[in-house]
Amino acid sequence: MPKTSKTPGPKIDSSPDPQLLEKAETFLNRLLALDETDGLTREIINNLAQELDENPALADIFLKKTATHKGGPFSPWFLLNLSREVHSKPVQKAIKRTLYRLAQKGIKLPPSSDREPKQEGGILKDIDPVQATGYLSEFDGLRNQMVGLLIPKPAKGQLFIFSLISPQGLENLTVLEVSKREVKDILRELETQSGHAFSQADFGHTTFVLKEAHDRCSKLSEKEEGVYTGIISFLDGKKMLGVSPVIRSLLTAEKPVHLLSLDIHLLTRIPEMIYLLPEPKVLESYIQAVQEVRTGLLILSEVQKKERLMDIVYRAVQESFRPEARGSLLRYLEEAAYCYYLKGRREEAENLFYWAGTLNQKIEPWSGKENPLLLWLMETVLLMESPDENLTSGQEEQKTEGGIIIPSWVK
Repeated sequence: MPKTSKTPGPKIDSSPDPQLLEKAETFLNRLLALDETDGLTREIINNLAQELDENPALADIFLKKTATHKGGPFSPWFLLNLSREVHSKPVQKAIKRTLYRLAQKGIKLPPSSDREPKQEGGILKDIDPVQATGYLSEFDGLRNQMVGLLIPKPAKGQLFIFSLISPQGLENLTVLEVSKREVKDILRELETQSGHAFSQADFGHTTFVLKEAHDRCSKLSEKEEGVYTGIISFLDGKKMLGVSPVIRSLLTAEKPVHLLSLDIHLLTRIPEMIYLLPEPKVLESYIQAVQEVRTGLLILSEVQKKERLMDIVYRAVQESFRPEARGSLLRYLEEAAYCYYLKGRREEAENLFYWAGTLNQKIEPWSGKENPLLLWLMETVLLMESPDENLTSGQEEQKTEGGIIIPSWVK
């Protein structure tokens, strides 16, 4: 009897996702460029482990690229570190298979130095870094943010450390002994009271943000300072302190990003950008100068009027955004970018991050005309049709039930 031919089904596209390919290559190239003692290593490993746990397809691509790497001799030291950080059993097994394949090619793993001796004494002893978790809230209208650290105790329970961070520095520090369920309840209550959502974040990064705020300025009491010092000392001993913003290892471009390639209009779709607007009370003289140009007795053509208005904007940018102020905005944009990254909104994250990079450029002398982002922010404030109605300095700030401050001029 003739064989019955089967109707061919639709072809399945087995080609890997280009975005996953790009992400795997970025992680691999970053790790190959570092060594085990580099300060960025732990942050990259932790973030990659989280990505591989959440996306088996990415794990498959990353490990295949590692196993078939053709860029010359290399040391796959990072695979052992990675195997200790991932939670997924299939991914752990895949890492072991990759190590075996590399060994078959004569590429062997060097002895790992990433083994910490147990420290005696203290409430935080024997903490497993893999289980420590970080949390970050969204920003409020004054660029305040809440940071949470969840650290498991060796016997039972968790230590939950949370703080309010402002542009000025570290406002407070609270440490609670809680269960996992109580942590969820606390986060839910904080979200309800403040109206700002929390996201689980890279633990090393949350420790970096906490320490960065404290180094900027601490408003902690003497007792809180003692607790803070103990926590930071412990985390430093365990090499669990982040050393730089994690977004820099996630989105660092291989090629420099030029101003001309960035679209300022994309930022207008990001609500957090309004929090960068300078407060009108510090811009009163510029607002008054704008009003004089618009309503003064001197007769000017539209071209002359526009030139004078832009001269005011340039002067305001030059005098308001000195290097220290630009550095503060840079870090805010990086943190806002990371918040969007955690939400899975890559386009907004990249936009914020690349614009942040433009603020890192050291331009001297500083005329105020060099950065389109700062010009756009200042134009938004100064050249509104009715700045006297919407941006008056006499208006009072309004607080939400949770104490998060929303300036009236943001509305």
